Amino acid sequence: MRAEPTQLVFISYKHVEHSTRVARRLRNALEVVSDALDFRVFLDDENLRASDNWQGEVNAALDGMTHFIALLTDDFWLSPECRRELNAAINRYEDGMKTRLLFVLVDDMRPDLLSLNPDRRAGRLVSDDPKVQRIGDIHFLGPYNSAKQLVRLQWENEAVLRDQIKQLIDHFERTLPARGR
Repeated sequence: MRAEPTQLVFISYKHVEHSTRVARRLRNALEVVSDALDFRVFLDDENLRASDNWQGEVNAALDGMTHFIALLTDDFWLSPECRRELNAAINRYEDGMKTRLLFVLVDDMRPDLLSLNPDRRAGRLVSDDPKVQRIGDIHFLGPYNSAKQLVRLQWENEAVLRDQIKQLIDHFERTLPARGR
């Protein structure tokens, strides 16, 4: 009998049409390879039922995650729940827990200008040794163009989106511990 995977991927996104669509596509692509790469995926729309204590389930997944993937949009950045999830992930990372912070640029944004200073001043980020000042300091899974520049997901173009999701999975695989061959 195979042991339960020790890696948990938490996908954080704002529940708006294009972000939800991208989150589901990314989750599906990750699920396809999850057994081979030895991880599980948490996406709140798939893992929770209406009768569940959704915040308790989300908190449990945040406590056990090894990878935090944020689908970055203006709506994500302005959402109190998304920011709460982001802060939980950054706190785990800055506390030395084995948490990988990974971002996907879903909309045109300037991640280098997204400051975490208000969260630090308000006490939502509590590290004595801050390692992340701006979102631009965090590793982006992509997508990247052929010149290796970060670009936004082309969520409105199915063929391009499919290729970009494949690129994200390839980049994600590099974040996992080496597997015995």
